[in-house]
Amino acid sequence: MTRPLHAKLFLITTRRGSRQETFILMGSPNASRRALLAEPGEGGNVEAAIAFMLEGELSLAEFVPELVACTLEQVAMADRDFPAAPRNLALLVQSAVHDAAERTLCVTWAEGAPPPEAEWTLLYRDQPLVSGGPLPSTPSLFQDFTLSPASCELVLRSGGADFTIPITVLDLAALPADTALSGLNLEELLALLGRRIGRERLATIRTQRGLEGANEVLAALFGEGFGPVDVFRAWWGLENDLNEAQLSVNAFRARLEGALGARAVWNALQGAAGTTLAREEAWFYGAELARTLRGLDVGSTRDGDEKQQLLGQFLRTLATQLEPLAPSAREAPWLARVVRFYGGGR
Repeated sequence: MTRPLHAKLFLITTRRGSRQETFILMGSPNASRRALLAEPGEGGNVEAAIAFMLEGELSLAEFVPELVACTLEQVAMADRDFPAAPRNLALLVQSAVHDAAERTLCVTWAEGAPPPEAEWTLLYRDQPLVSGGPLPSTPSLFQDFTLSPASCELVLRSGGADFTIPITVLDLAALPADTALSGLNLEELLALLGRRIGRERLATIRTQRGLEGANEVLAALFGEGFGPVDVFRAWWGLENDLNEAQLSVNAFRARLEGALGARAVWNALQGAAGTTLAREEAWFYGAELARTLRGLDVGSTRDGDEKQQLLGQFLRTLATQLEPLAPSAREAPWLARVVRFYGGGR
């Protein structure tokens, strides 16, 4: 076993009048100051745990019925023989980095390391990625990679043993909320942000009926195609989400930069400019997005300063991207008032 069990389980039952509650802590911390109280800067350990509360008085026997209680006299204490540790083949992978925006996985191999003695295979959720004798001399790049919520690890299998390798996510905000909602097109994004369809329903349709089924549903929602009202509804839905007072900084950033957020919709609109969408129309939608976001007042919400900084960065990038799309008064004089109204989209 390459990763010995390190978990702990603590139960604390309290009574308030006639009410009993049991607090549970499950995870890696020991019952010590360094594990539970001290910050890393104070010499504390970095730990991971789940804490929750259940009503009533609960015992260890209800959580781990496999435990056996006995007296100390029944226990024979003996020194444990530790076998020599096998070679940790996980060290053959220097890093595994997932770019959720590009849907790639880049595996960098340890330079100059000898390969395993037996045949080896690198897998993700039991699906082979690469195998062979000598280790690759250059990084292995895997396209169309989707990270499953069930696993953030690779497995290097050799000689009947598995060695786990953690996957580093380049940008957590770019991860899809659901693997069934990865790679959404513009119409799907507008329908979600505009509250025309729920995430669960769209995910179910995509899983059960595929892209064709999703297109049929979108056709029923948008008719021959989406229009300004559909885009405005998406911006209004976004505005409503971002104005939530208790929204954390990470959740705020996900709604701006995430795979189902403002950046994803705007990138799709930019991609459509000059093809399925007129360049001036794409500018108009982006300018309306900028106007909507400038009207947000997040300073008084939780972590308002950090949110305002994220919002400012987004708006500056958006303004730069709008410049080449802005209509010229010479090309379309009637648009001059619209451009002035939006301040050029800035």
